Amino acid sequence: FFFPGGIANSDLGNDWPNTGRAAVQFVLREEDGISFYLFRDEDGKTVREHFSVKQLIQKLNSKEWELEFAYRYQGYREVLHTCWVWQKKEPWSMEAQLFIETEEPETYFYDLPERQVRDTWAM
Repeated sequence: FFFPGGIANSDLGNDWPNTGRAAVQFVLREEDGISFYLFRDEDGKTVREHFSVKQLIQKLNSKEWELEFAYRYQGYREVLHTCWVWQKKEPWSMEAQLFIETEEPETYFYDLPERQVRDTWAM
């Protein structure tokens, strides 16, 4: 995941560094090791909708959605991120869950030069 505006962590208060371009890299256990679920309201009921990795990337890259990571939970061979999806129409925000199957900790990259961003994170 690439974050052009950097990464902020409100839990650390004013002590968190103001990063430039940043990224978080996960090593997946399997090619399809990502599951993304969006929770939306439909006729007064909460509906959980699954999106493939390609669908999620398309929504993010087209700027139809912005993804905010709220909480992180470490499980056995899996990381769960509870997220908010923000969009420019109603409903303005929706809850989501991002499951990533991995056995290795994520790697953080801060203040990435533009060339490295293009070479490393292009899809």
